[in-house]
Amino acid sequence: MKFRKLLWLIILPFLVACGLTAGSGDASESSTVSDKTTSSSETNDIGSTSDEVVNLKVGVVSSITEDIWQNVADRLEENGTNINLEVVLFSDFATANTALVEGDIDLNNFQYIPFMYTFNQEQTQGQEIRPIAFTLVSRLGLFSSDDAIDSLEDIPDNAALGMNDDAVRIGYIMNFLDANGVITLADDASTIPTEDEIVENPKIIQFNYMPAAQLPRALPDLDLAVSAVSYFVDAGMTVDDAIILEDPEQTPPEYFLSIAVREDELDDPNLQTVVDTYMTPETDEYAASINPIYTPVWQLGIDANQTYEDYTVELENQ
Repeated sequence: MKFRKLLWLIILPFLVACGLTAGSGDASESSTVSDKTTSSSETNDIGSTSDEVVNLKVGVVSSITEDIWQNVADRLEENGTNINLEVVLFSDFATANTALVEGDIDLNNFQYIPFMYTFNQEQTQGQEIRPIAFTLVSRLGLFSSDDAIDSLEDIPDNAALGMNDDAVRIGYIMNFLDANGVITLADDASTIPTEDEIVENPKIIQFNYMPAAQLPRALPDLDLAVSAVSYFVDAGMTVDDAIILEDPEQTPPEYFLSIAVREDELDDPNLQTVVDTYMTPETDEYAASINPIYTPVWQLGIDANQTYEDYTVELENQ
């Protein structure tokens, strides 16, 4: 009995030590799993869980739009979402779309559906872009740096007029000039008309094409320039300087500005959170404070992607 008792006293510390070692091994493994979970919660992939930080980028092409989206980004943070939105300013439309297709940004906001359709037809990267929502009407305005030109009647003969150099906006502007009596287009003019489809040009206007951002700088060397008003406001002009302004009630939905995303991410919940944060009265209030002719259209509830599909069918059936 004494021997057994002595043997037990010798073995017991060894068993306890083994048990503690095993327990220590379990704790170590548990700690490793916990570290992986923490690391996982710091990933930035789209589709992350609610406690992960999701880094997204939105592309814009004007400083006014940049300011509006920065306001949206600030509110995403203030509202406690897990989305960190960076606003990226581009100098031209094609670069902003290419960046979206290639994954350098996650959404952009500057284009009409006809421009998007044309880009999708011409780009070779394979991934198409689609409109996830409409935002506003970017109203066109006709401007002059000559104080003597206050109305259409004041436009001199052979006036030099600057406008956008991409086919879609050329067509849009031609329709705008036609609607306001500056020119007359043929009755059978195409959906995106060109200068060749003008049948009456009473002022013998000479058309000059260039990137939209260059138009305000080029205006002193021209008699007139026409494009989205925001470009001229960016350059220090005011809405009151416009000779004529586009009537937003006459703007068809395909010429509303849209938020574009990659086609396979139309249903991404994080992108939808960004869109939902944009489409609020807070955005309208802020945008109106910096853009006197800000005209939102998201309240109309028009399905942007369906409008794209309808436009595609109409164009391809012509």
